[in-house]
Amino acid sequence: MLTTISFHPAATHHPKFWISDGNVVLSAVSMDKEQTVLFRIHKSMLSDQSEVFASMFALSQTQDDGGIIADLETYEGLPLVRLHDAAEDLDALLNALQDTSPLSELSTISDTPLRVRPALRLASKYLMNDLRGRLVHIVELMWPRTLEDLESKTMLYDGVRKIEKGGEKWPWVFLPEPIASINLAEEFDIPSILPAAYYHLLRCSPSADWDTVQKLGFKTLRNKVPARWPQLTHSSSHKLLKLREVLDDSVGYWTTYLHHNRAADCDNQKPKVCKELWVSIQKGGKERRRSVLTSRDPLLVLTKTHEELEESELCYGCFDVVERNSRRIRDDIWNTLCSISCPKSRI
Repeated sequence: MLTTISFHPAATHHPKFWISDGNVVLSAVSMDKEQTVLFRIHKSMLSDQSEVFASMFALSQTQDDGGIIADLETYEGLPLVRLHDAAEDLDALLNALQDTSPLSELSTISDTPLRVRPALRLASKYLMNDLRGRLVHIVELMWPRTLEDLESKTMLYDGVRKIEKGGEKWPWVFLPEPIASINLAEEFDIPSILPAAYYHLLRCSPSADWDTVQKLGFKTLRNKVPARWPQLTHSSSHKLLKLREVLDDSVGYWTTYLHHNRAADCDNQKPKVCKELWVSIQKGGKERRRSVLTSRDPLLVLTKTHEELEESELCYGCFDVVERNSRRIRDDIWNTLCSISCPKSRI
């Protein structure tokens, strides 16, 4: 039996997870490598959630030749299990096992993916499927996961953005900073949020850095949308460039196809009205194309065009053509987002 236990760096008890009646001690070194943190907990807290931990705790005991159980390593009379994870990550995991609700709280500094990441990393590593599912759900709630939800959120975002324009606050509770979410989704296989996150990243300005804006204030944005650009990975950058290329190449087709196939069975009592409106739609194609390229928000441009036509005198037959064309374009945009942002997944 090992009787002398040493820790490098020196050890300290965790202020919260040093439970007086705990039956196992875990050790983990802090990220800055300045201290070893000891956690005294109940084995069941981890073993009930993870077969990996259940096996680990079983291996922390062995039998000698006489069949007597002897602890391989103990601390204050309890089995000691040394982990190679950071103490901060283990702290996050244990807190998440107790209660995930603090991670669900909306944050105006858009740090939910950063707060979820440590616990999600260990939940994935130790095959804690139930906890991983709850943490993934927290991230999924941040982003639209269907075309309809994305369109609705886009209109809400646009409306609130107009209200807050020029103020110190910004409506990131409606559409959060995308790069932190993209990094988390790419690393931990959460494809459901990628189409919406990449779509929002299209609208972000490369000259507006999130951390700089946090320091200087949102008034410095001048209507630009910031992102954590230095954290964007090479693979994600490539996807973003492909999306921009497709958008630039397709916007002409989208804006033209909107008024394609004028209704042959126009039922307007004043056919000339519909004809003039169709001519107007065609002339507005260049303006819509310019709006899409400027805002990189084709869904918003399509929705606003749709609303304008709803209030026009276009007959039901002609409007139905626009409706079908608009739906096909929006589906095309969504399918493009899905195919480029998560090509190996089915959403």
